[in-house]
Amino acid sequence: LIAGQNDWFHLTEIATETVTSINFEDFLLKGILGFLLFAGGLGIKLPNLKDQKWEITVLALGATLFSTFFIGFVLYGFCQAIGIQFDLVYCLLFGALISPTDPIAVLAIVKKLNAPKRISTQIEGESLFNDGFGLVIFVTLFTIAFGTEAPTVGSVTMLFIQEAIGGIVYGFVLGLIFHYLISATDDHSMELLLTIGVPTAGYAFAEYLHVSGPLAMVVSGIMIGNWTRFIGFSKESEDHLDHFWELVDEFLNGVLFLLIGMSMLLFEFHKEDWIMMAISVPLV
Repeated sequence: LIAGQNDWFHLTEIATETVTSINFEDFLLKGILGFLLFAGGLGIKLPNLKDQKWEITVLALGATLFSTFFIGFVLYGFCQAIGIQFDLVYCLLFGALISPTDPIAVLAIVKKLNAPKRISTQIEGESLFNDGFGLVIFVTLFTIAFGTEAPTVGSVTMLFIQEAIGGIVYGFVLGLIFHYLISATDDHSMELLLTIGVPTAGYAFAEYLHVSGPLAMVVSGIMIGNWTRFIGFSKESEDHLDHFWELVDEFLNGVLFLLIGMSMLLFEFHKEDWIMMAISVPLV
């Protein structure tokens, strides 16, 4: 702390250069997001998920949509009231960005309190799927805001269906393919390497098909975690699978939050920014 405060080793300059050299959008959306969602999907227990499918669907899709539009319209109203010119679609983009929940801290508290499995499953399942749906909503609104063609109700609906339904179907097919590939070998290392192929090659191909990679990772992770786990893995391989992906999940989450903190060094805050934050934080 003393070294950082006095900039003895030029730590601020090093951190700024590090963050500037990283394409945060590519690193998150085309890099670690697929790994995080696939790892989360592996830990979901399908029987528990089936018991709460309607609650999770309402929370993941309905609540995310409602939250996106509620936050967007209220924020737009505040901006108009205080004289800040902000287009409605940008307010809705913020709503889509902020609506998906981060379950990490909540799940940690749930485990400490030994909460019922029903609650932990609902939180975990909802958070994984609303990450995917939230990104689909964001991409749809982003296309409306910055697309070259004028959006219509039909084009927006088709884009949403293509991303959401296409991502779920593609995730099922991807999980099926890797299930048979993993079941065909008894080598522990090869089995782990094949699981890595899902959030790498599988996620990249989802982008090529223009379907939701995040939703595909959740679905394929659930399939491998609940089907391949008991058919294609031995007990020893299953332990390796759990330990490996728990480590990947914790490491990448740590890197992500570290970069988020370091990225604050790049921002120059103005009076309008503080006003927007003062409105947005209690609203969210």
